[in-house]
Amino acid sequence: MSSFERGRWTKSEHDLFLQGLTLYGRDWKLVSNLIPTRSSAQIRSHAQKYFAKSPSDSSSLSELCLISSDRPSSKFWSEVEKMVENPQEVERRVEETMERLSRRHEELKIKLTASPKRLIP
Repeated sequence: MSSFERGRWTKSEHDLFLQGLTLYGRDWKLVSNLIPTRSSAQIRSHAQKYFAKSPSDSSSLSELCLISSDRPSSKFWSEVEKMVENPQEVERRVEETMERLSRRHEELKIKLTASPKRLIP
C-alpha cells in the first residue's frame, strides 16, 4: 500500500511544490524530496497542470516567472529587487520609453504618407 496522498493537493503541498520549483527548477526528483506526501509521478502530473494553467490565473510575480523559465537568473532577481525598491524609477523609465515610441510612431506615419503608394501585385 502506498504512503502517498491521493486527490486534490493541499495548499501546503502546493506551496512546497512552488518552493521546490524555485530551488530546483524542473528536477522533479529533487522537488519530490520536499513533498513527502506525493510521489515523483504525482509531482510531474501536478506540474503539467500547473504549467498548462493560464498566466492570468497565477497569483504572484514569482509564479509568472517560473512559468516562463526553469530558473530565473540572479541578474533577473536583482532587477526585480531594484524595481520593487524604487517603483518611481520604473515608472520614469516606462514613460521615457513610451515617449520614444510615440515619437518614432509619428516619424513613421509621416514617412508612410510621404512615400508613393505601392500596389502589391
